[in-house]
Formats: sequence, C-alpha cells, structure tokens
Amino acid sequence: MDIYEGEKEAVDKERIMKILAGIITIAGIVVLAFLILDNKAEQRKVQQVAAEDEKKTQNPEYIEMEELENQDKEKQKELKAKANGNQDILITVDGIDKSLYTTVYPGVVGLESRGTFILKDGIAPGERPEDISREEFDDLVVNGWNYAYSVSMQEDNNLENFNISAVCI
Repeated sequence: MDIYEGEKEAVDKERIMKILAGIITIAGIVVLAFLILDNKAEQRKVQQVAAEDEKKTQNPEYIEMEELENQDKEKQKELKAKANGNQDILITVDGIDKSLYTTVYPGVVGLESRGTFILKDGIAPGERPEDISREEFDDLVVNGWNYAYSVSMQEDNNLENFNISAVCI
C-alpha cells in the first residue's frame, strides 16, 4: 500500500466521521425539538383542563351537586356516630327481678341501646312474682334484647369445693 492510498483511506474515514457527527447532531436536534413540542402540548392540555375545571366550578348545577355531596357526607358521619353510640351492653343481674324491666330497661332505651340479660339457674320469666313476667320478657326480646342462660353447679369433694358456671347465648 502506498502513501497515497493511506492518505486517501484516512480522508475517507474523516469524511465518514464528519457525516456521522452531522447525522447524530441532526438526530439530537430533532429529538430536542420533539421534546419541546411535546412539553408545550402537555402544558396546553393542563391549561385547558384547569380552564374547564374553573368553568365547571362556576356552574350553578356543579355547585348544587357539590353541596348535596357535602350534605350526604355529613349525614353519613352522623349515622356512623349514632351507630357507634348504639352498641349493645351486657347487663349481668343475679336474677330477672322486676327492676330489670322497670328501671334498667327504660334507662337503656333512653340511650337508644339494648342489652343482654341472664336467665339464671333455669328460672323462667313469670315463674315467681318478684321476677319479670312472660309478657315483659317478650317485650324485651321483641325490642332487640338478647338473653343468656347461666347454669351453676356445685360439687363438694373431700379435696376441694368449687363452682362451675357456664353462660350460653
């Protein structure tokens, strides 16, 4: 290979490099222009949405709808607060004497709650005059009150004396 061919090859490589540099520069300019145009289009979209939102919020129908939604949310809060305040309470009494119906029941009804009472040792309502009647028992149950059975057993053993109680709801 002579010197002339070596120089020619170097010149060709230099031209190729200049052409590649030009192509890369043009490609970079095109990408940059695309990004700038895309960004401007995105800004226009954001401005358009903001303008539409502003226009919508000035619309009387939108304002009325928003007020109704706020009222609905407030009503839901009230109902939830009321529901949280209406939790069942467990009332444990030694028996089902009249005070359950004449004193406890009216007090709990005033709190808009209900309770659970215990029927102890197989004593049924209405069996004894000092206990609630069958009608009073029915009234409690119809109004959402629950009842449980309690059975106590005593066992006397030479080694120990103990009570076993079971409550079934």
